[in-house]
Amino acid sequence: MNSLIIAATAFLLYIVAYNTYGRFLARKIFRIDPDAKCPSKTHYDGIDFVATNKTLLFGHPFTSIAGTGPIVGPAIAIIWGWLHNHMGHEHQSRKFLRAAKMAAVRHWLLDHHSTGMDGG
Repeated sequence: MNSLIIAATAFLLYIVAYNTYGRFLARKIFRIDPDAKCPSKTHYDGIDFVATNKTLLFGHPFTSIAGTGPIVGPAIAIIWGWLHNHMGHEHQSRKFLRAAKMAAVRHWLLDHHSTGMDGG
């Protein structure tokens, strides 16, 4: 029950902070004008300044998150390999690393042999 109270309190504090601090930032720091028109309306040219649908804009943060997969993936693999090794699973880690090394060498050999870069 205690964790539920903590979570509800944190949620309410986030809502209060979002409304108060967000309003402060909008008014005092960024000086946002609520009557200002967006550039797609004021500078419309049909090429660069074109209004878009709100549902399309909703998906952009998700594509940005998906774009980090090739960067975050190897980092997670390193962390999991390290943690796996230090949790007492040395044998499985060694088997996995041996298989990964063999796959990398095989890929390198096939790639260089097929492109004529084998030195011969």
